[in-house]
Amino acid sequence: MQYDVCVNRGRNASRAPYFLVVQRDHVDGLPTRIVAPILRIDPLEVVTRVMVPVEIDGEKLTLSMPELFSVPARQLGPTVANLSGQHVDFVSALDRLITG
Repeated sequence: MQYDVCVNRGRNASRAPYFLVVQRDHVDGLPTRIVAPILRIDPLEVVTRVMVPVEIDGEKLTLSMPELFSVPARQLGPTVANLSGQHVDFVSALDRLITG
């Protein structure tokens, strides 16, 4: 589901413990999902307006829209949250990244 937060089961999970599914629900029949990593990074590394602060289970993290990629849906870990309440923030970051 769009804006689901899924556990990253890959080798870089210490830096990016989660992925945010940004792909719309109407294309769920595809074998892949477009995701953005949710990172544990130093606040000084945050690029404003294209990276979005999020909180998951009380931990302050950063969604990195510039690092969007496609992943096979079967490789996503379990869903731990849904951040649809931040829809405007995510669309604004993507718009800023693409259109400037």
